[in-house]
Amino acid sequence: MDKPKFKELYEYLANEEAKHLGYLERYRDQNELLVTSTEIPSGQSFTPEFDMGRIKGGEVTLGDAGILVAALRHERKSEDFYLEVAKRVDDESLKTFFEMLAGYERSHYELIDQFLEEITSFRMQT
Repeated sequence: MDKPKFKELYEYLANEEAKHLGYLERYRDQNELLVTSTEIPSGQSFTPEFDMGRIKGGEVTLGDAGILVAALRHERKSEDFYLEVAKRVDDESLKTFFEMLAGYERSHYELIDQFLEEITSFRMQT
């Protein structure tokens, strides 16, 4: 990955998904539900830096945007899945747990969407 902002975003999202797996494994192995905030930490930003409509160091390629669109779809599907599971469980703590996971996926979706907005918006040059 030759564009630092893309690499930083992908690493952040990969680490987030590893945390989610840990939450699910903890529940599976210890019947323990961890409930934490789904907010993205303040100051966390992946907004790319622009130079005349291009990311410094090169243009955004279809490959980069394609990866982000695929990630966006994955986050949406994961959110929908967790919300559906939350609807089907009777235990309130499990419902809260799956709603928390859905909230993580929603925040990731919004983060990727914001990133896509930045790299695809047109800029007026004066």
